[in-house]
Amino acid sequence: MPKSARFCPKCGTTTLTHRREVQSELYEQGADARRAAWALAILFLGTTAALLLPGEEALFVNWYQDLATIAVCFFALFILGRGHIRTSFAQLCSATQLGLSVGVGFVAFAISWAYVSGLELLGATQGTIELAGLSLLSIVIVTPLIEEWTYRGVAWKAAQAIGGERFTLILTAAIFALAHGLNGGLVLEFPHRFIDGLLFGWLRLKSDSLLPGIVAHALLNGLAVNF
Repeated sequence: MPKSARFCPKCGTTTLTHRREVQSELYEQGADARRAAWALAILFLGTTAALLLPGEEALFVNWYQDLATIAVCFFALFILGRGHIRTSFAQLCSATQLGLSVGVGFVAFAISWAYVSGLELLGATQGTIELAGLSLLSIVIVTPLIEEWTYRGVAWKAAQAIGGERFTLILTAAIFALAHGLNGGLVLEFPHRFIDGLLFGWLRLKSDSLLPGIVAHALLNGLAVNF
């Protein structure tokens, strides 16, 4: 629109009013992106610190790590602003989408199993951990609930405020993979965990819900600790 124009040809407002509205909108968008970047940084650093806390497998798999992660997530949502807490939680989804999540869970397990088996042949794995009782229950139920909310809920909402769907999918999958490499196997863990994150994120995109990802994640963990 030329500076000499007295009215905006699209919205009909005066030139000065139109420019002020556009500038205000751009400022708000920039403010949202800055808050989202801070939220992502706090989420990543906070959950990393929580995961690095010393743990004991005899407990309900490090309940204090889970509580610390939940606290960090709520703080990140506070930074994001009003309305994001509700939308970060699981929404309803269809039975078809839940059925699809079962297939994705098997695919994720097949990929992870093939990758880890290849590492075992090369002698690059660190061995397995025997789990039972409450620890097994936590790995199969509690961990998928917390991790899907953290990465496909809170981190997802923050990433959406910065970029598009592809950016959100890739970034959250990368953060998910990095978090799973904190046990000392960062380079070895990243490839298949990143693929898992992409698969769970794809379910999030298709359903706009956390429930399919939770089901697929639980199935993956359940198969992983039993095979």
